Amino acid sequence: MKEFYQDLYSPECQNTVDARKLFLDNVNLPILSEESRLDLCSPIRAQEILDAIKSLQSGKAPGPDGFGPEFYKKKKKMAKHMVGPLLKMYIESLERGTLPPTLNLAHISLILKKDKPADLCTSYRPICLLGVDCKILSKILSRRLEEVLPVLIKPDQTGFVKNRYSRSNVRRLINVVQFSQNTNYRALAISLDAEKAFDQVEWEYLFDVLERFGLGSEFVKWVKLLYGAPAARVLVNGSVSDVFPLGRGTRQGCPLSPLLFALALEPLAEAVRTDPEICGVTLLNTEYSISLYADDVLLFLTKPETSIPALIHIINQFGLFSGYKINYDKSEALPLGDGGRWDTPPNFPFRWSTTGFTYLGIRVSADTTELYKLNFKPIVASIKNDLNRWFDLPLSWMGRISLIKMNVLPRILYPIQMLPLRINRKTFSEIEGYLSKFIWHGKKSRLKIQILQLPSDEGGQALPNLLYYYWVCHAQIISGWLHSFLYQGEPPVDTWCCDPLSPFSLIY
Repeated sequence: MKEFYQDLYSPECQNTVDARKLFLDNVNLPILSEESRLDLCSPIRAQEILDAIKSLQSGKAPGPDGFGPEFYKKKKKMAKHMVGPLLKMYIESLERGTLPPTLNLAHISLILKKDKPADLCTSYRPICLLGVDCKILSKILSRRLEEVLPVLIKPDQTGFVKNRYSRSNVRRLINVVQFSQNTNYRALAISLDAEKAFDQVEWEYLFDVLERFGLGSEFVKWVKLLYGAPAARVLVNGSVSDVFPLGRGTRQGCPLSPLLFALALEPLAEAVRTDPEICGVTLLNTEYSISLYADDVLLFLTKPETSIPALIHIINQFGLFSGYKINYDKSEALPLGDGGRWDTPPNFPFRWSTTGFTYLGIRVSADTTELYKLNFKPIVASIKNDLNRWFDLPLSWMGRISLIKMNVLPRILYPIQMLPLRINRKTFSEIEGYLSKFIWHGKKSRLKIQILQLPSDEGGQALPNLLYYYWVCHAQIISGWLHSFLYQGEPPVDTWCCDPLSPFSLIY
């Protein structure tokens, strides 16, 4: 394991300064305003340390120091006394250009990916367990950076950007599918599979991008401090490997890393958006060619004979210096329009998938009427099967309600948050029937389900009312439309499907 991750985190892109400069010079990146730059680069304050400690999630596995956030969070008086020494250590580390060795060290914990063989190193997702003092510094920087990220990153990239949500990406995809379905407009939806995307970001490229975004020399120095001389040990079954240095990658488990990854991917996205040979899908005078959520990249292309070669050229050029690589055999292309009756183009680099693909946990085909069948019906069947398996568990009726809240509700909530599904009351009543049978162990109900759904202070058990959740999810979409139109000065993504009316006409 150690040899695999030591090789994975070793830099590969050597002597690529010219290629990087040529690519980035041809990409028009926004530059942070002077006022925002001053805020970003201002000295760290004691209150920021306290706020960072408060915002850290409890219950997380500790790093090499053995301390979790609770060490500070549960002993508030001690935390206030420790703020001064922590602040002094951070400032002295910045002046020296390196963190203490104990802050540079991380443990790499491995999580087996779903449906992957356990005997392959590539089957695991590496999570870096940082020392709590290092995590506090990273959290301070991430809280600053997240405030300016929406200015630097275009709206079609939503991962880790404040007030942006993955459901926007899914609805953008559904809109393109529906548009192609209604008009027989030929297009390709291509889901790219990146190879170890977070772990292969080259640091020289990352630092160059941060400077080009105008984040300020002081902030970039803080980032370089965190990435100056990090080291790690692989943690397997309670045993740790020897220490080895890290030379690239944004560490999964570090609060700052996902924001840095979003910035590192933006030049690629901008190159795709602005390349005249890459033709996207136009809805109401707005062209959509790319949609990003972390390393899940989705492309909308027309004229594949010119768009595909141009796309491959951009990806290859970008990969020369950034470390970004595509698994072409795992990347899927869904043909849209004309009933999906396309012939596979010659020398097509991606996997041709006429039946659809899974994007952000949602199964999508070329027919929007299949969304319910592909996404909601399998979940209901799976829940029914699980309730039958759990039927004889030695749980009280209150314990069974807790199980429903923790396991069943999130599984139902995800598709109704992400998709424009029309679900009737009868379906929810049937699900509630399964739940009631499970709660009372097949016996006659002692309390009506409407009573169980009341808040605890009104005599209920706060059992989820699925119909109410369904209504709220739709109201949330309308709220997003209002916010987008009123505060961001731009029309909602779904505007085209209401043309010539406005989405707000649905409210009345």
